[in-house]
Amino acid sequence: MKKLLIIPGILITLFSSFFVFAAIGDLITGDKQGTGTGVLLGLLVFFLGTAFSGILLARYGLGKKKSNLSEFDQEQRVLALAKTTGGKLTVADVALHCRLTIDESKDILDKIAAQGVAEMQFTNDGNFFYLFPSFLINSEANQPLRQIPLNSTSYQHRERERE
Repeated sequence: MKKLLIIPGILITLFSSFFVFAAIGDLITGDKQGTGTGVLLGLLVFFLGTAFSGILLARYGLGKKKSNLSEFDQEQRVLALAKTTGGKLTVADVALHCRLTIDESKDILDKIAAQGVAEMQFTNDGNFFYLFPSFLINSEANQPLRQIPLNSTSYQHRERERE
C-alpha cells in the first residue's frame, strides 16, 4: 500500500517544481505581467512547500517495510529462540530465525536487556551477544557470567578438566 504513494509524490513534486521555476524566473527577469512581487513570493513559498511535501510522500512510499508483528509477538519469538539456543543470542540469530530486520532485532534485544531479562556480553574479539540467564544450562547458571565459555572449544576444554 505504501508503494502506491510513490507516484503521486513524484507527480506533486514535478508539478510544484514547474511553478517554483516559473515564479523564480518572473522574479529574476522582472516580467510580472500584472502580477505583483508579493504574489510571486507567495506562490514561490506555497509551491516550494508542496514540492517538499511531494518529496516526503515519495520517500515514505519508498521506506522500508516494518514487521507486521506486534512488540509482544517479537518478544515471544526472541524468548523462544533464546530458550532453544541455551540462552545465548546474537542480533543476526534473531534476524534470521525470527524473520525480523537487523534494526528490529537489535531494538527488541536492547529492549529486553533494558528490562533485565537479558544481558549484553562481549567476546574477546570485540563482538557481542545477548545472554538470557534464565535459559542457561544448569551447570552454567551457577557460575559467574564472566566464566561462561564464549565458544564451543573452550566449553569442551572445561568439561575435560572436570572429568
